Amino acid sequence: MTAEASVTFKSEVLIAQDADTPDLVPSESSAAPITGPVGASSFPKVLRRRLDNFFADQKITHKADRTMWVKIAVGLAVLMGAWVALYALRPASWKFVALYLLGGLAQTFLLLNIAHDSNHNAISSRPRVNKTLNYVFDLCGISSYMWRILHHRGHHSCINLHGEDDALSGRGIFRFTPHESRAPWHRFQHIYALFLYAMFSLDYVFFRDFESFFFPSHDYLKRANHPLREYAILVAGKAFYLTYMLVLPVMVLGKSPLLVAGAFLLVHLFVGLAVTLVFQTTHTIDSTYFPTNRSEFDNGVYQSSRQRPIMRLKTRLSVGSPGGSTIISFTIFALSCAIRTMLR
Repeated sequence: MTAEASVTFKSEVLIAQDADTPDLVPSESSAAPITGPVGASSFPKVLRRRLDNFFADQKITHKADRTMWVKIAVGLAVLMGAWVALYALRPASWKFVALYLLGGLAQTFLLLNIAHDSNHNAISSRPRVNKTLNYVFDLCGISSYMWRILHHRGHHSCINLHGEDDALSGRGIFRFTPHESRAPWHRFQHIYALFLYAMFSLDYVFFRDFESFFFPSHDYLKRANHPLREYAILVAGKAFYLTYMLVLPVMVLGKSPLLVAGAFLLVHLFVGLAVTLVFQTTHTIDSTYFPTNRSEFDNGVYQSSRQRPIMRLKTRLSVGSPGGSTIISFTIFALSCAIRTMLR
């Protein structure tokens, strides 16, 4: 969604949820406007009230507007169009790779603009619409169910909290916080980071989802009783994705397995690099504060060493990004509007 006026937050905020909350995906009702009085220490409530007032004063919706729905239609149309063109035109090798990569660009666009926001219930006021759009993840080879759990319970309930925030899990390869033990190879992570970041989506497709379902490392995943339906969707989603991405181009179009595998790898190099650069650079930067336990949180805002409330959102969020790049604003700035919905 896009707004005419600009709202820039130079402050920093962190919203923490209860560690044992069973509601892994916040409901629409939890984002209801606040009308009662709030205390001086209720920073998240004050911020959300001011955001509500801003949207009301500007007469704009905090859900998807016409521009956002156009983006959704464009992304889905490009993805479907690329694959229809592949089978209708049966192009030669280099044209095949070009159309295949176009489909990969559409996947990146959908992940950044639809999948993330729909999982925050930020696109529509109708839960069924958001839930349907959640399946964009499955369309791109990632379990939407497990992503919601890892993102809401493993990230937004404990942002930048050492040992709990799933986004800070470097699996020993990366060292994202000063609290992690230092390994000899970490001194070179600035060199190999981009290459491994590019493998991010491949990790989700082939390893991370299965690991989270069957070999969980987090306690909240070990305690979870996943519905059988989600196991079925996991298998069906992976099978569908790998079939249309790898099997059909070889079996139906007669393309070389090496050509298809190479195009598949190129797609994921782009998807992985784009997604990780957008998200990782907004969470792990040189001035980010990393709490070591939940005792540092107070009323949704965590404290500095002087026990003074500080707001911990280290990026400047602009609604609509006027004056910025039109292309960048159209392709990824739907993310900047999710702050109101994240203030649960």
